[in-house]
Amino acid sequence: MSFKKKVIYNLFIQAIGPGLSFLSIFLIARFLGPATQGKFANFKSIVDLTTTIGVFGFPQSFVYLINKLKVPPKDLAILSIIYSVLFTVLAFFIIWIFIYFNYIEIGWLNSKTINILVLSVICGVLVLHGVWRGVYLGYNSGPKFALLSILPAVFLFVSIAIFLFRSTFSPFEIYLYSTFPVFIFIWLMMSPILLQKAPQQTNKLPWNELWRHGFHAFLQALAMIVQPIVAYWLIKRYIGTEKDIGFFSLGLFLVQGFAVPIGMISPLLFERWTKNEDNSLLRKLHKLTPKLLLLDVLLGLLLSAAIYFLIPILFSKKYVDAIFLSQVLLFTVPLMFHIKVLLPAIHAGGFPQLNTHSGILRIVSFAIIAMIFILCSHITLITLAIAWSLAEVVASAYTFYCLRVINKELDTNFT
Repeated sequence: MSFKKKVIYNLFIQAIGPGLSFLSIFLIARFLGPATQGKFANFKSIVDLTTTIGVFGFPQSFVYLINKLKVPPKDLAILSIIYSVLFTVLAFFIIWIFIYFNYIEIGWLNSKTINILVLSVICGVLVLHGVWRGVYLGYNSGPKFALLSILPAVFLFVSIAIFLFRSTFSPFEIYLYSTFPVFIFIWLMMSPILLQKAPQQTNKLPWNELWRHGFHAFLQALAMIVQPIVAYWLIKRYIGTEKDIGFFSLGLFLVQGFAVPIGMISPLLFERWTKNEDNSLLRKLHKLTPKLLLLDVLLGLLLSAAIYFLIPILFSKKYVDAIFLSQVLLFTVPLMFHIKVLLPAIHAGGFPQLNTHSGILRIVSFAIIAMIFILCSHITLITLAIAWSLAEVVASAYTFYCLRVINKELDTNFT
């Protein structure tokens, strides 16, 4: 299958995942209100953080090992099982810490220990899905990869739809009942790899390459996941309640929703570019930067204007307080889209550490700007959104600077 067809099929199938994620948030926000939306966003952020820590950037490492170093997918698939089981133990302590500090509540069974253990297993399964996704991408980057990718979103939506109108809405139960079928389906889809007759060579894995590429991808993903957790904590500490978290999380969800298309393509771009030694793409992207930046600004203004009318229509007038902060956040979405094309190109070109620096700079900038607003007694949902967008601009500026430096180096080596 040609790369163009792979992109089309993946876009079509993977669009189902974020589409259902949007419907999930829409159902909660529309029928249960911003307070419940804030509670769900809080819980989801902890599950996402724990899963991100577990996945550790291994999907990108696995793609690199399969394409560049010809490591058998079966070896990595078996290693993933062992790793996910071991990580469940660490997940127990991570979740216990958040419960101890009353960041989330998971009351389902009477025993707190069993509740934490069950949620740890849930995170372990989601970690297995994440790392197996990297193995499967190196094995088959066609439509089946897209199908594997959307499984958590599909079953999470089904679970939310089933439990939406119960007297008590429990994020814990929703994740419990959605994760079990995910485990069954990923096991069935991975069985052709697990049953391969290729000899195991796990003891010969290039561990240095595995950790080096995985570590950078992990830090980048961790920075992205931690940032909303920091934002939610600041809201609870200095601004308001879970209702205000609901307003802010809606804005962040809209940002993520509009950025979904490039998020679906990025793994395919990285998979393709790791197979090629040609860095001409970096030169082309660098030359197009001025025109693309102008387009980013125009599209950002258009998107911000459109959301003014869409939020009351889609989510009711209860979310009027989320309009302005969403406009501020959405203004940088085209810029984010632009950057997410550059990141896999820079990583595949052999400079993953630059992407890591950019991710760390983003969250540090956000924290510093937010603290300035706090010290000046001007911290509100709007100023927090401004801090978020300014941090995106700072990190993007660094990425453009890195692209310029890389191209100078490539031009020097070329001549």
